[in-house]
Amino acid sequence: MKISINRNFTENAPGPNFEIVNNNRNETDFWIGNYKHEQLTKSISGYNLILSKTIKINNFKLSPDVSLGPGVKVEKEFVTFSCSYSLKPTTVIQTHDVIGADVNITRSALGHLDYQIQFENSSHVIGESVKFRIIPTNPGLVFSRIKSCTMTHSLNQHLKYNLFWPMKLIDQSGGRLRRDLIGQTHFCKDKIVDFNILSEFQSKYTQIFEFTSFKWNLDSMIDSHILKCDLELSYKKFEENQPKYCNKLI
Repeated sequence: MKISINRNFTENAPGPNFEIVNNNRNETDFWIGNYKHEQLTKSISGYNLILSKTIKINNFKLSPDVSLGPGVKVEKEFVTFSCSYSLKPTTVIQTHDVIGADVNITRSALGHLDYQIQFENSSHVIGESVKFRIIPTNPGLVFSRIKSCTMTHSLNQHLKYNLFWPMKLIDQSGGRLRRDLIGQTHFCKDKIVDFNILSEFQSKYTQIFEFTSFKWNLDSMIDSHILKCDLELSYKKFEENQPKYCNKLI
């Protein structure tokens, strides 16, 4: 978290994390402080993660009619700065079989917890094992797990292949399925490309995955694919629900 405090409110640095930074106006107007998430207070509000930092500012010169804007709360000499980050599902995308490109990530009005996909190698031959990682920008902050992963041909968006997907449990066994399991979501790994999770299914840190490379167009020398994975985020650990190999429905 980066905190900015106008020097009109206090002549002295609010703490050891703060320094004077030029505000691109040829004058040093602000104290700027930087804090890692381990130094912040964490709480949950609905689907949002709230990160806060309370700072004591001696001789705080704040007029009663001055508004510091949303996310700032003042109680005497204590000032609390808060930022909200959405824990709703997010998407991370990366290109495969060509030289690595920057990651594209969907964004929302709230702060966004960023993730990136990183391939072990930028290209592979057919039938070779492909390893990739999903890496959080802020490791150790929240739990994440993949909800789905899809490979799409970069030139023909109609060519898609599901590597990993969710599926609702439906009782088709004449009542032999436990009632408490009906309607629950379980996760499917594709057996044909031998999709596998090499790390824990849910983690606050980097996760590693593997599958067998394939091509749609056998006439071309190179196929370029786009890997898209949807992630679920949670402040608390997810219920245990280990993925299994499933047969695709045609």
